[in-house]
Amino acid sequence: MEIVEVVAKVVALIISSGALVTGVVKLVGKYKKIENYGQDITELAEKVEDLRTSSLAQFQTFAAEQAIQTHVLNAVLDGLQQLGCNHTVPKAKQELEEYLVEQAHKVDKL
Repeated sequence: MEIVEVVAKVVALIISSGALVTGVVKLVGKYKKIENYGQDITELAEKVEDLRTSSLAQFQTFAAEQAIQTHVLNAVLDGLQQLGCNHTVPKAKQELEEYLVEQAHKVDKL
């Protein structure tokens, strides 16, 4: 073998090993990106769960407040009717009671 052939083979070996190292480095980089995506997805899932829990708590608070307001409104209309405010009060009270009955039946069907 001539020295030129040996040098050419060594150079080719160095080039191919450099390509192999480059390929390994790229694979490691892609693995780290995939690992980071997994962490990002986990963090996002936790944020979504926190938001869902917070929204549910806010909805439950709102529903409780609305129920209290409805009972108070019914009591106010009843009191006004007892005081003789009979123009639109009886009609409003009747509509409120009909609405509440309708909603109660919807809940029963669920």
